[in-house]
Amino acid sequence: MTRIETKRPIMILAGLAAPLAMAAQDAAPAVAGSGPAMETNYLLLGVAVLQVIIILALSSIMRNLGGNGSAWARRMAVKRAAAGAVVLAFLAWPAEASAAVPGTMFLVTTATLFWMLISANLILFVVLLAQLNVLRGMVRTLSGREEEELALAKEAEEPSFADTILHKLTQAVDVEHEEDVLMHHEYDGIRELNNVLPPWWLWLFYGTIIWGVVYLVNVHILGVMPLQAEEYEQEMAQAKEDVAAYLAQFSNLVDESNVTVATDEATLASGESIYKQFCVACHG
Repeated sequence: MTRIETKRPIMILAGLAAPLAMAAQDAAPAVAGSGPAMETNYLLLGVAVLQVIIILALSSIMRNLGGNGSAWARRMAVKRAAAGAVVLAFLAWPAEASAAVPGTMFLVTTATLFWMLISANLILFVVLLAQLNVLRGMVRTLSGREEEELALAKEAEEPSFADTILHKLTQAVDVEHEEDVLMHHEYDGIRELNNVLPPWWLWLFYGTIIWGVVYLVNVHILGVMPLQAEEYEQEMAQAKEDVAAYLAQFSNLVDESNVTVATDEATLASGESIYKQFCVACHG
């Protein structure tokens, strides 16, 4: 590391601390509660110093990984220039304010310094994120992970298992290859493609042929299965047997085959009473 590179951290830290020292001198006559406390500004300064140290450390790491003449080195120079711009802005702010009012000295208040430090921390944080992104790219390139990711991306472009099965079932022609199956004639501007029948449709068609042959042999030749009319008669006979077995479970069933005629006065009077009580409303 050269002497200039060795002095750069000291210059950056001094540039960040200069406005804070000016504000500390003017903090005594300030009115209490007029702005953020100096302790907050000191804390923000510490965060900024920590970020500068991390930025410089990352710059050294990337310089060692990428070399002085590589594209990575040029990108690191941009990051260091951004950090230096923050320091220059801190140093130039009081000078510009003093020049605006001749004969006066610019006094940095704690509130002004607070926002200056907030801005500096945000800028340094952005620079730090950019450096981490560059460092990650360098590590991926040097470790060969970039080539691995390209290989994985190439594999991802290959058709999946579901797409392969769907293509085998449909044999659909891609749009890019429609010229290969184009029939060179048009009807009212409509072009016709010489597409093949989908394999799934052909398999179903062949299946119906096989089923027809099996049905013909079993029903009309071997007699293993009955005809439809015979099967209907068998089903109706079985249904009658099932109904008879079900009705046989009940002993109090009355129909036209077992009903008896009642002629005595007591039974007729009871029937008349039941009719008037329950039936006359609808059948009277």
